[in-house]
Amino acid sequence: LVYSGLSRSASGVLSPVAVRLKALHAPTIEAMHKFRGFSQDMQRYFINRDFSAFAATLNSLWDVERKIFLNSNRRIDEIIAEGKKRGAISGLVAGAGKGGFIYFICPDAGTKKRAAKALEAIGAKEYPFSFTDEGSKIIFSG
Repeated sequence: LVYSGLSRSASGVLSPVAVRLKALHAPTIEAMHKFRGFSQDMQRYFINRDFSAFAATLNSLWDVERKIFLNSNRRIDEIIAEGKKRGAISGLVAGAGKGGFIYFICPDAGTKKRAAKALEAIGAKEYPFSFTDEGSKIIFSG
């Protein structure tokens, strides 16, 4: 998990999507259906610990988000490309897009370390996170 260094208003990013949904814009509606399918697939892959398929689905999800929701920009693209160049198998912006945090999936600890170092060099600060059975909680503040 890295911070892009960009902040934005989620409503500013998502307002155009809401307008297209309200107007029943067919490509946007189709993208929302794809999202539902992706989420079902990702849940199955995660439960089955098939992280390669999980990462591939995240990449497909990000492709749809970028094309339909226009939620990327040059900086986000740069960070994701650098992470993948360093061995991450997937990268996806958390939340609305155009800023904030980016999740990466790396195949091993060595790759994670190399990717994090390269991303820090371009100003994308790493934040530790892990999955728990306890739900969401803040473990770092600063």
